Amino acid sequence: MVDQRRENNKERLLAVDLVLLFDQESEQKIIKLSNTLKDSSYILSDQRKPHISLCKFLIKEKDIDKIEIFSKNFILSVDSLLEHQEKEGRTTCLFLKENYELLNFQKKVVSEISSFFQSEDVHGSFFTEEVNELTKFWTLSALKNRSKIFNPHISLGFGTLRVDDVSFELKISRIALVQMGNYCSSSKLLRLF
Repeated sequence: MVDQRRENNKERLLAVDLVLLFDQESEQKIIKLSNTLKDSSYILSDQRKPHISLCKFLIKEKDIDKIEIFSKNFILSVDSLLEHQEKEGRTTCLFLKENYELLNFQKKVVSEISSFFQSEDVHGSFFTEEVNELTKFWTLSALKNRSKIFNPHISLGFGTLRVDDVSFELKISRIALVQMGNYCSSSKLLRLF
């Protein structure tokens, strides 16, 4: 009986995100900025790590160890701030200066891992049992448009940011495969590359 349940779990689909993670200094800079959001119901922390999504997809749990990606270090420049209204609140994001090396890297990675992509039924695939409708909408949009649109940004959370200058550099030090939770957060680390 236990073996059968374990085998069924291996066929389970997980909603995952292949993400770029920052070095310690950059990560703390972003978390500190997120914590200055006014009227925030969701901010970044050591548990809700800042990241840049390369590709969201569904994968069979048994295939996680088959993915091979060579990590690449980047220095990226933040150049703008965007706030947009959602039903849940005002989402605040940092946007990056265009970086062709990053764009080409993302296309290459998506091409290399596309054989692992599964159907677009996200039910039961998130780290948390219950996810809100905004999370499902963001995920389904990403699944449908992953090969067409790559919009590298860093979600800071919900709320309004009051800063004069958001121009600074960030260092990418790792790539990770994470299982997504509410608001497409990096809820559970599955693999580091």
